[in-house]
Amino acid sequence: MGAERVRVTHDVELVEADGGAPVTAGQADGETEGSAPVRAAWWRRHLWWLASGLVGVIIAASSVVHAVQVRMRLAELSDVPGIAAPIDGPVHERWSVDSSFQALGEVGGVLVGTETDENGVTSARGIDATTGVARWSVPVTVPAAWGGSCALADGPVTGREKAVLACHVVDEVTPVAAEEGVQTSGQAVRAHLATLDPRTGAVLGTFPAGPLDTISAFGTEVAIASHQIGPTGGESTVRRWDPRTGSATWTAHHADPGSGGSSSTSIQESSGVVLAQNGGDVWEVSASGVEVRSWTGLRTDEGYWLMRTAGGHVLWATYGGTATPSADATGAVTVAVDGTVTVSDLGERTAYTLDHLVPWTALVDDGSAPDLLLVAGSDPVAYDLRTGGEIWRPHRAVDAFVVLDGTVYAAGAGTVSAMDARTGGTRWTVRTDMPLGPGALETDGRSLFVVGVRAGSSVSTVEALDLVAGTVSWTSTLSHAFDGLTVLGGRLGAVSYTDAGKVTVIG
Repeated sequence: MGAERVRVTHDVELVEADGGAPVTAGQADGETEGSAPVRAAWWRRHLWWLASGLVGVIIAASSVVHAVQVRMRLAELSDVPGIAAPIDGPVHERWSVDSSFQALGEVGGVLVGTETDENGVTSARGIDATTGVARWSVPVTVPAAWGGSCALADGPVTGREKAVLACHVVDEVTPVAAEEGVQTSGQAVRAHLATLDPRTGAVLGTFPAGPLDTISAFGTEVAIASHQIGPTGGESTVRRWDPRTGSATWTAHHADPGSGGSSSTSIQESSGVVLAQNGGDVWEVSASGVEVRSWTGLRTDEGYWLMRTAGGHVLWATYGGTATPSADATGAVTVAVDGTVTVSDLGERTAYTLDHLVPWTALVDDGSAPDLLLVAGSDPVAYDLRTGGEIWRPHRAVDAFVVLDGTVYAAGAGTVSAMDARTGGTRWTVRTDMPLGPGALETDGRSLFVVGVRAGSSVSTVEALDLVAGTVSWTSTLSHAFDGLTVLGGRLGAVSYTDAGKVTVIG
């Protein structure tokens, strides 16, 4: 048989032991005596349990992955202006604050902001974010002063890089003769910078400042704009300033245009970029202090406003009416239009003429539709800022927009809808049976919040709509009629201009 392996076999007899468990009698060649017997078809008898366990593991893993994705998404949205912290409803009214309170942020359970009283005195304030009880108050202007503002430098509650509140404090103003019963504000002639502990209001330091300086939060630091007149002409400067040390990280210089500059330079921060303006001169400064773009000779002989969109477009609008920037973090602008509004995209060199319509900043915009200009009104329209062309129309009245994840959520005339930002295609539409005004929408990134007063009712209703399907997740009834929703340092609030001008925190 040569090298062939000889296979030796034995007769095997199957017997059954007590208890019904089969055992094997006999042993095959090559096996060690005493090795454990193998139960035939074990995996077949346990297949259902194995499959069920595997499905359970897959579901659990998917749930964990989804939860992580949701947390990551909400963390990304936390930096989007105007977005609320996650809310699990229904909601209830917690406490109220004067509507002039402008929230800058929350540090260690203290809501920090500024508020102006009936005498025209602006104060920095700290409010317990849970109860609404005032923790501290520090005046940052004298009575009837124009100016005085604060900026919150981001950071942890304690430690070397802790959050610090920086305020431009107006110490003296020019006297102004005013008619009886008319409140006027004088221009600052003397001022300084003060840094405060946002939890206690304690003054941490004082620093020199120009009377007409303007400040803005700039991440963990503060941006300060100044204007000076020298022997060779005027110049604006923008400083990135650390309020913990009082030192400048960098200073950017910008000479006045040939037509001459104004006495004050304003700034606003957007997505890590500073947008500065002096008269008809506008320029951008990067986070590292480099001037990126600039424009000169813009019209200032009539009403105007300036903004930088979430997508990085710089818009300059002129109008024949009055404009009031929003007091909240969204920077939305309300315009009372006497005729037409002209909106120019300074970077793209496109322009739009709007007849009795309002170019509206979305109440929340995560930048996922970077080239979209939304126009609210009875005949709303969406323009492409790159080309200047119209791309879609909702064909229904719209008073408020929210932009998230490439979807435009629009409210108006008792209807809320979700539309594809690129095409305007409707994803869902729901009737709310409530008139919906400019402040009707808010979001926490998980739900869309809508407020309004139903016909025959004297109180407001807040509804939470699912972002994907538009279905109602929960409904809450408030104590009286409110005019809209806003966000105070991440907390959802209902605004009432008729009830002594209050913002009521709900949650």
